[in-house]
Amino acid sequence: MAGVNSQENQEFAEDEPVQEDEDGQDTDSPEDFPESQSPAPESESEEKTDDAPVAPDKVILVVEDDLDTADSLKVKLESNGFDVLAVFDGLQALETARKIRPALVILDVMVPGLMGYHVCRLLKFDERYRKIPIIMLTGKGDRESREIGTRAGADMFMTKPFEMDDLVKEVKKLVVQD
Repeated sequence: MAGVNSQENQEFAEDEPVQEDEDGQDTDSPEDFPESQSPAPESESEEKTDDAPVAPDKVILVVEDDLDTADSLKVKLESNGFDVLAVFDGLQALETARKIRPALVILDVMVPGLMGYHVCRLLKFDERYRKIPIIMLTGKGDRESREIGTRAGADMFMTKPFEMDDLVKEVKKLVVQD
């Protein structure tokens, strides 16, 4: 999971449906997020969340398809006083974030269903969720990948492998503590 393939640098086409390969990986990837391009609207059948329940101040949504990494993040964050909800694909992440409005999202770039860049963009370009801080995790630390994440709206980027204590420090900076 530490490596990121060339999917991360493909052109993003907002009007096209998410394409998946035989492993369920999102094959679409945002290379460019123009400022004027607006995110895809929520479907008509999807429940509007203007009055959705707001999560407690310390709930962190972890989006990571590697179970060992997700478990390590959960244990470390819980030991630092946070409640953690882990999901394992991008579609679950988007649905869960819209439903519970977490205090922060830790989002792997390469997750099945809907890439992390897409999830980030859909949350950050929606007035209802744009204030949720998002830390993106990636196996690729190059400038282009960071620029894509920045255009998608990520608050910060961390390159895998990372020091868990450094991640916790960043989470504490981004989440208002009681």
